Amino acid sequence: MATARFPAPVRRTCSPSPPNRVTSLSRRASALAFRCNASASSRAAVSGAPTPALDAPPASDPRTGATRSLFCFGLGYTSLGLAETLRRAGWRVAGTCRSAERARALEAAGIPAFVWCPDEREFLDDAGVAALRDATHVLVSVPPTERDHHSEDRSKGPGEEAAPSSIDPVLADAACVAALSRAGAADERRDGGEDQNKNATPKTRRLQWLAYLSSTGVYGDHFGNFVDETSPCVPTTAKTRARLDAERAWEAFARCENTSGGFKNVRLRVFRLGGVYGPRRSLLDAAARGTETEPNVKRADSKSSSSSGRAPRNRSSRFSRAFVARCHVRDVVAILCASARLADDEDDAARDADSNASSSNAFFDSNVRTYNAADDAPAPRAVALAFAAALLAGQETPNVWVESEAEAEAEARVVNDRGEKRVSNERAKTELGVFFAFPTYAEGLTAIADGDTSPFSEKTLDLL
Repeated sequence: MATARFPAPVRRTCSPSPPNRVTSLSRRASALAFRCNASASSRAAVSGAPTPALDAPPASDPRTGATRSLFCFGLGYTSLGLAETLRRAGWRVAGTCRSAERARALEAAGIPAFVWCPDEREFLDDAGVAALRDATHVLVSVPPTERDHHSEDRSKGPGEEAAPSSIDPVLADAACVAALSRAGAADERRDGGEDQNKNATPKTRRLQWLAYLSSTGVYGDHFGNFVDETSPCVPTTAKTRARLDAERAWEAFARCENTSGGFKNVRLRVFRLGGVYGPRRSLLDAAARGTETEPNVKRADSKSSSSSGRAPRNRSSRFSRAFVARCHVRDVVAILCASARLADDEDDAARDADSNASSSNAFFDSNVRTYNAADDAPAPRAVALAFAAALLAGQETPNVWVESEAEAEAEARVVNDRGEKRVSNERAKTELGVFFAFPTYAEGLTAIADGDTSPFSEKTLDLL
């Protein structure tokens, strides 16, 4: 049985150089035995400098002086963090939720919310459609509706194209599409009522930024190699296939290949998120509940009826993965803010490109751009969970052991339901200039344990 001090998470800031298979780093991570000490001195060393304030984009459009507004489809964990950050900076914010009770709670926190639950035939009312139509920035964080790839679509006749494997609920709502495209929104109203937003000025009606929250799961299995935004996507589950389908549907809308014939210059930004954690939603909560244990990690004094002394590994378990992409919600919000702020420069660059056809700045010429949101330390869940438990205990954890390195290497090659990959965040750092406040789970979990609630205010914490 080996014991070791808990190592600092490895940070990668250089360009990825993919190995052929899961590297020795993953084998060492899989075969680690822990002994953590979460004393005040070690905690201070991990936490480092105070967390810098989030740099929200200006609330007023620098060209027109109009107040900017954000509309979120799905005021969930990440989108609520962005909405709260922008609201504090002077933006107008609004969004959707699935129940009247939730809408009242959001309203009490200062965020107008509209009930929108299309799978239960609950659609935006007049005020909600008007708020969407006049938003300058829109964030879509609702998941797609999955369909079975192998099922027969009996609604299609001979020679007709089969239905997609997923439906994005926003793009499936004609009124939402019309409001987003800024074309015929009043005519698309289900009740045929008059436009309730006649006083809106043209300068508040231009959609400047459209963001879609996706998942790093769309990359599928890359055998432990690094992936970036140019890597092929080979999703392996119905859920991740639906995510990729939704990405492509939004790309079609942004490129005006959809049938709505709407707004012609919308810039779509797709953000592929790793596992998002933060205040009240982290491995600290899992460790406090004590409901999660690593199947292949045992206490030194535990008994086992198996000959190997360990439980069989479930290939679909989160614990079977050597690399887990994760990102603190504060850093996800920082990426979103940086992208929205850069939209101003993109507008200026696009105008320059129009006047100079020979412009070679291809970055600003693209209407669609994708960014990964993942930190520098793709560590196994068991490693991060052990660190969280040590933070809660404030003392050394019991000795634990795992299988031999040979066994760990063999099992790391097993393709689980989401695949092995390491996610590069270089594009977010270089193009958006994002500085990660929590570059690894160690800084993030330590800050949460010490009471950091960013990017949420005390008022919105109760909404989480």
